[in-house]
Amino acid sequence: MIPKFDSHSRFEIIYMLSSLIKESPYVKEVDKAEAGLINYFNQPGPGLEPKDQEGFTMLLKNYVDKKIALNQKRSKDHLIDILRKNLFDIADRVKALSEADKMQRSANHQELSKHENNFKRNVENSSLDTHTKSELKEEARKIKEWKLFDFYRKALELANKETDSLKDELKKELSDLIQDTRDAEKPSQLKEAAQKLKDLTGESTKEEKDAAKAIEDALEAKSQMMLAQKNAD
Repeated sequence: MIPKFDSHSRFEIIYMLSSLIKESPYVKEVDKAEAGLINYFNQPGPGLEPKDQEGFTMLLKNYVDKKIALNQKRSKDHLIDILRKNLFDIADRVKALSEADKMQRSANHQELSKHENNFKRNVENSSLDTHTKSELKEEARKIKEWKLFDFYRKALELANKETDSLKDELKKELSDLIQDTRDAEKPSQLKEAAQKLKDLTGESTKEEKDAAKAIEDALEAKSQMMLAQKNAD
């Protein structure tokens, strides 16, 4: 597939692929690489049939799903290893591990933030030294960031599904809005997209409202990702 692109595009594709296969990539890199690769292989010109585009997108989705699970597991394992190597009250250890488990099982970003805060509180109130506390909080932060990315991707998937069921011009406009959400790198861009969504779907049918709600959820999930990344910097 790649040889059908020009040399500059091939270089960018290889760069994005390298971002995906790094052992411990940043969430932002994986998000940008996945969105970029989908854009490249779905645009006119590469010579891919629709079924091939769909197959590539599914292959990429499955790979990133596994990447998210792997990085969450890596941080969780490191967190457990830190606790085992340090003198830590057994009751406090159980509480901390319970909150870490709940972070991974959270159904939304509100639950995720709640359990992260509980985890940090348990660690902060423990007898561990400052360096160890910082290490544990950093691993919890990583779990949260990958989980937020998971929420975001699922919200995008639902937004695409709901939008695909629509017809006419609104379908195209909402599809473009989903792409704007993928491409957004600043909170201001998300605000612009949210306003455009509001303008497009003022008076809508049930199907259109469902699509708008799904896109709204995707915008909120991307906003939470950006906030987590900002707090980590």
